[in-house]
Amino acid sequence: MKTLQQQLNIDNRIDAYDFWHLYEPNFNQPRRSSANIEVRKSIGLDTARPGDLITSLEGEMWRIAIHVENGQEVTLPWMHVSNFGRVISHVYPSATQKRLGKRWDPTYHRLCDGKLKRYSGTDEKTSGWKLLIKMPHMGKLEPVWLDDECTVQSAASKRQERDIAIHTLVANTWYPIYENVPDVDPRMLKALRWDTASKEDKLWMQELFEVDHKDQNPLNNYATNFRRTTGKENNRAALRARGGNHANHRGTTINVDVEPSNNLMELFNGNS
Repeated sequence: MKTLQQQLNIDNRIDAYDFWHLYEPNFNQPRRSSANIEVRKSIGLDTARPGDLITSLEGEMWRIAIHVENGQEVTLPWMHVSNFGRVISHVYPSATQKRLGKRWDPTYHRLCDGKLKRYSGTDEKTSGWKLLIKMPHMGKLEPVWLDDECTVQSAASKRQERDIAIHTLVANTWYPIYENVPDVDPRMLKALRWDTASKEDKLWMQELFEVDHKDQNPLNNYATNFRRTTGKENNRAALRARGGNHANHRGTTINVDVEPSNNLMELFNGNS
């Protein structure tokens, strides 16, 4: 039987089928700092404390993280993502990286809490939260240049990292667009020739859609809570759930008849 080191070639950063499909967490959370613990508690989010035993929850499964950029799926074997929206990192803390001379190892595990970011408001009463994750890409993604001459990179780009919403990472890993038809007007799918489009074509089309939380709770990142739709429909669904006001996300959900004009659909109708 192959060892874990043989299953995943660390030197060449090559993904391995066995490591992808047979991964089951069973480790104690290492020492680390947990930011915003009180805020997380106030909005109903747990945090992993140092020493906590981390295992799979009932029904939870894990895959190596997938990111989509420029129509390409990029495998990130130093991160595992569950269908329940949890992320485990195999990347060492910066001090350990310097001491060991390597950035990650499949035998190192840490459950990531994610970073909380406010949206739609200036205080806790009038704003909601999004969960972001620091996603190391080890140079697999294109640099982020701050000038036209491509000589100045952002600080995160130099570190070969990206901040990405956890729901985007979960959706790319567990809810790929080529296996799940976007929830849009069928006429749009017809105009895009969705039924005959290849996997590569659909990955390029992904930029036309947004990941929407079906229950309008941005902290519920179960893969079954996602759909892909247009940005306008995503916004409309949020407005309906919040009573016609994005700042009212804590209020009682009511039905609001919001039917914005859709120029794209009008264009399709004119060509049909």
